Amino acid sequence: MDLDSIVLMTRKKETPGAVVFTENEVGGKPPIIGSLYVKKYHANGAASIAVTVDKEAKLTVDADTRRFTKKKETPGCFVYSEQEIPGTAPIIGTLYLKRWFASGAEAVCVRIAKD
Repeated sequence: MDLDSIVLMTRKKETPGAVVFTENEVGGKPPIIGSLYVKKYHANGAASIAVTVDKEAKLTVDADTRRFTKKKETPGCFVYSEQEIPGTAPIIGTLYLKRWFASGAEAVCVRIAKD
């Protein structure tokens, strides 16, 4: 995993069930995620988060790390669905990764570190 897979995001707004975080611009690099909807109970008042995206899906799934499988494609993104863990609520649900970044990844793992 390289540093391009770590995304810093800032709290933008709240919706009824989620907190929306937007990707911080870093040195003119194109975005990997853009915006991320994190369930309110998991965002827990965080002002910012660091998101690690593992395109090899080798991270260990735990309270802050989830595995996603590719669901469909859009013109600019690959859409992934969070795999269910029995007895645990989802953190994100649906994940959109930019095509240039996620190309060829059938599954990914995502870890969220809160401030």
